[in-house]
Amino acid sequence: MGIFKKANNIYITVRDTYTSISGSSYEEAEEVIIEATNGDLELVSQKKVVMQGLGNEKSDDKNKKKQLLVTKVEGVSIIQGGKTYLFKAIVHSKEKIYASDLFDVRWMFKYKKEIKKDFSEEIKKDFSEKGHVYVNVQERSVRKEITFPLAEELLGVQKIKLYAYIKEPLEKVCLNIDFILPSGVFVWTEIKGTGHTFLTVHKNNRVVAYTYGRYDDVDFTQITGEGVLLKLSDNVAVDYIKEVLYKKSGKAYQIKDVTEENISSIFDTIWDNSNEKPNSKNAGKNTKEYGKVIDKYDVSGNNCTTVTCKALKEAGSNIFNFDSLLFGKRIYSYEENFVIPKSLQNFLEEQKETNKNISDATELMRKTFPNMKKVSEMGKTGIFGETSGSFGNSSGSSANSSSMDELSSGSGSASSGGVYSSSSN
Repeated sequence: MGIFKKANNIYITVRDTYTSISGSSYEEAEEVIIEATNGDLELVSQKKVVMQGLGNEKSDDKNKKKQLLVTKVEGVSIIQGGKTYLFKAIVHSKEKIYASDLFDVRWMFKYKKEIKKDFSEEIKKDFSEKGHVYVNVQERSVRKEITFPLAEELLGVQKIKLYAYIKEPLEKVCLNIDFILPSGVFVWTEIKGTGHTFLTVHKNNRVVAYTYGRYDDVDFTQITGEGVLLKLSDNVAVDYIKEVLYKKSGKAYQIKDVTEENISSIFDTIWDNSNEKPNSKNAGKNTKEYGKVIDKYDVSGNNCTTVTCKALKEAGSNIFNFDSLLFGKRIYSYEENFVIPKSLQNFLEEQKETNKNISDATELMRKTFPNMKKVSEMGKTGIFGETSGSFGNSSGSSANSSSMDELSSGSGSASSGGVYSSSSN
């Protein structure tokens, strides 16, 4: 060790070997730093160790006046809801920067979310106290782990701004991040009990579900009744999707030869052209709010599966069209038709292997909308396969399909309960 008299700063580094401090004079040093770069730093005494600062107000003022500024925020430009990502902020100062300075960096993101039509509010979330922080003194950087809200909390949001700052967030150094929800047209099938089929449209980080069924008045035969089309948007649609995914073990298939615009136009036109709202005592609150009576439901020919398939065909999908060949030449063409959810699901499962316009999107939807509430799978109940859950009961008849499934029929009374009342598909 040497004598550091009149030194402005003393920097003592302990590396791989033992270093002692003795016989040195620091009487005019402004700052002494002891750092262990590879191991522990211990201060050992037979009696006591005294560390005392005798600085004057002049040096205290100097520390208070240190100017720190975040000049850049780096990280991914696209995120998925509910995922954790690592971001980096670069800090500038004309003075020396220490680890304690870097821990002063605060983090926040904000976005605009539509609350109602033509009205949105700015959402801000401060994440300074959450997630791991990593500092690098030499690089003058700090890294931060940030977990973003779930996808259903970001519905309708497209741009997220991430800020790292010391005092106030600055627009010129924020990081612009895109939130992208899987888009497309999806057919959903669940085959517990009577089963159900419906469609969802995902576009511009919005989700709309179109589900048809016997949600209102039922005829005495239990086979026909008022056909109700429900149009569920965003969070209501996602709740419905998650119910089917996790409680009823439903499956989702993306249909790639139709556009979101065509499917939405078909169902929106039907829904908009009806002024009749479900009004039976068995119709649930959300059925009355989001549903409209559009026609006469018939379990044998106009049900959830037939309405879904019809909409796909009208939108331009050819997944149901086939040619009969003889010696490589087309003899005639035919079209597959389905009446029950199980037959449609079997068809889609088979065709996804060879038809590029059909893909299994079940796992994609599970990743996009995780089961945070740990909803458990339901079992089959009732002699007619009646299924129930928070979205209501489903009971009724199944009918024949053009596929190889055998004729399956039965009946059950529609009963109330749950959010969406009862439906037969």
